[in-house]
Amino acid sequence: MIEKIKWVFAVLIVFLVILGTNLIDRRNFKQLKNSVENIYDDRMVASNLIYRMTSLLRNRELLIVRSDTTHYDERVRVFEDKFKDIISEYRSTNLTDFEQIELSRVIEAKNQLSRIEEQHVQLGQHNLDVIVERYDRIYRHMDELSTIQMEESAKQKRISQKAMDSVEFFTNIEIYMLVFLGVLAQVIILYRSK
Repeated sequence: MIEKIKWVFAVLIVFLVILGTNLIDRRNFKQLKNSVENIYDDRMVASNLIYRMTSLLRNRELLIVRSDTTHYDERVRVFEDKFKDIISEYRSTNLTDFEQIELSRVIEAKNQLSRIEEQHVQLGQHNLDVIVERYDRIYRHMDELSTIQMEESAKQKRISQKAMDSVEFFTNIEIYMLVFLGVLAQVIILYRSK
């Protein structure tokens, strides 16, 4: 009877160890999945949006620098609509606090730029140096946003690697436990048969 209780207890301990490591593995795989999704949803998408904003700004800057006022109002309206859409999309990603600040700086600098450009076109003021400086300011903020994307992607990569290392560690423990149990079972079987 005591022998059976020992066996049940030994099997129960092994079961609990394997169950525990599997639960830890499940948590690590969820963390890994979330990290990979975050890299795509929040970092790759945001990087693409930064690229699109920069491209829009470059095209608008060319209009001003070349003094191309043909259909200017219509082009600016299209630009403003596209820019607002991109900003809205960007805000739907998971922003860090610093990213939120930089995005606000981009928006503020772009709004100041729009006012200066409007004066430039409507009043015929030709102070391109001020306009070019404003564009440079926006591009610096866009560079900051790009840097944040790289830093956050690296952070997510570290989280993924940590989860994978943990999965590998606990998988090795499971293998060693199974080998130990196999050897123990062989010893018990051989011991009983003698």
